[in-house]
Amino acid sequence: AATETPITPAVLDNVRSFAASPTAGGVSYANAGGKLIAGKEGSWHTVRFPEEIVVAGIAIDPQHDNVVYVGAANETRL
Repeated sequence: AATETPITPAVLDNVRSFAASPTAGGVSYANAGGKLIAGKEGSWHTVRFPEEIVVAGIAIDPQHDNVVYVGAANETRL
């Protein structure tokens, strides 16, 4: 997924769900206020997603950490 300008919050605010990378040093994902955030400690960025989609649950495929599943709170399809 394409990314927007990086943001580096000291603490992710309003985290509703979190998916830790299954590999050491890999990218983790958070749902912060309905937005999908990706990164590692100290280096987080928002992931471009359709504006009308509110991110809900997140899961990373443990066998293929480049595959991320995202549930939408307000839509049934993308």
